[in-house]
Amino acid sequence: GNARSLLEDARTGKNPFEGFKPEPPKTIDLSKDEKLLYKHELQAVDKLDQLAIAMVAGGLGERLGYEGIKIQIPFELCKLTTYLELYCKTILAYQQEFEAATGKFTEIPFLIMVSEDTNELTREALKSNKHYGLNPSQVQILKQELVPAIQDNEARLALDSPYNLQLKPHGHGDIHLLLYQS
Repeated sequence: GNARSLLEDARTGKNPFEGFKPEPPKTIDLSKDEKLLYKHELQAVDKLDQLAIAMVAGGLGERLGYEGIKIQIPFELCKLTTYLELYCKTILAYQQEFEAATGKFTEIPFLIMVSEDTNELTREALKSNKHYGLNPSQVQILKQELVPAIQDNEARLALDSPYNLQLKPHGHGDIHLLLYQS
């Protein structure tokens, strides 16, 4: 029902934001004031023990010509550092900054949203790389649910076979629900 309604709105050009007026958020440009930037950095470092890092990692790299999970694609070619490694090393650096600034130790939670396609490969990548230095207990894998796929603008369900629904991950927005539930 909801898929049909959304598809019909898209077909007819109905704007779900009709009546709303977009306004840019109030921001501070820290790039032009080093003293202000430093002040904000100091305030942020003291609060790193209240931070959690989330990564959406439900996709495969097949459209990019990569045979594996996207988070294992190297983001730079000199050291072949992967996105997963970059996140883990960044978390370790934040933890060191917090300890240097406060004298206290913290483990920043790292939450990774996976799909059916990436669950085992993500776990394997973490395990085989010793969680890139993170404590395994600070890494939480959140698996998104699969939902029936639709095949067309009439919202007909996609089938793998006459009696088997084609299931797909819900999408990146699932991270919010999974964070709330965990």
